[in-house]
Amino acid sequence: MIGIIGALEEEINLLKNKIDLEKKEKIAKRNFYIGKLKGQKVVLVKSGVGKVNAAVTSQLLITAFNVKKIIFTGIAGGIAPHLEIGDLIIASQVAQHDYGNIGNEGLVPFKPGAYPFGKMVIEDVYYKVDEGLFDIATKVSQDIVLDDLPGGVIFSRKARRPIIHKGIVVTGDQFILSKSKQQWLYNTFNALATEMEGGAVTQVCCLNKIPFLLIRSLSDLADEKAEINFQKFVQYASANSLLLVEKILARI
Repeated sequence: MIGIIGALEEEINLLKNKIDLEKKEKIAKRNFYIGKLKGQKVVLVKSGVGKVNAAVTSQLLITAFNVKKIIFTGIAGGIAPHLEIGDLIIASQVAQHDYGNIGNEGLVPFKPGAYPFGKMVIEDVYYKVDEGLFDIATKVSQDIVLDDLPGGVIFSRKARRPIIHKGIVVTGDQFILSKSKQQWLYNTFNALATEMEGGAVTQVCCLNKIPFLLIRSLSDLADEKAEINFQKFVQYASANSLLLVEKILARI
């Protein structure tokens, strides 16, 4: 059984319409859709936004449905300067950018669960995703050609066909609308993208020894235009992420 999570309705709708549904269960105000997709037994669920929602949903998948793998699909804000709206990210590592201590120099990040003081080693803050799932995602992504952005690239920096990347994604209970914050995330974590759930799911999966994969497609660039871009590209970016999920399920 494979658990598939999206934070928003847009992030799971396409899969929900394709699943060969066997039953639906409701726990903690979450609808869990159990059935088959691409030959795999799956449980599909919308977690809601933020780390607490994501953690609760992940643990329910593990405890109530005994899933053996979890894949998180959805959208994110682009951080690295070479990325554009529509690009797809396969996370290699995940960090929580809002966990740490705050002193006169600002926030010093630590790995969640560790005491947030003493010496900080940036390499220690990351959780790794499952290598097997990451390798499968990397291989199947080579056969994917992403469509051009709908309606032209109005708010992006330049017009080009979206690209698939691999690298670090950071998580925090913050929707980033700030160029300076975007740059801090890039400089501090070498992050490609920022979102609000993946780090919590990774932490829960690591505690339970459950293989985990995080896939994100960029709906915005985490700058002052992020809210406008999010509303314009949420459907398109969600579809990109779900396209890769389907390819992964067919290969597992």
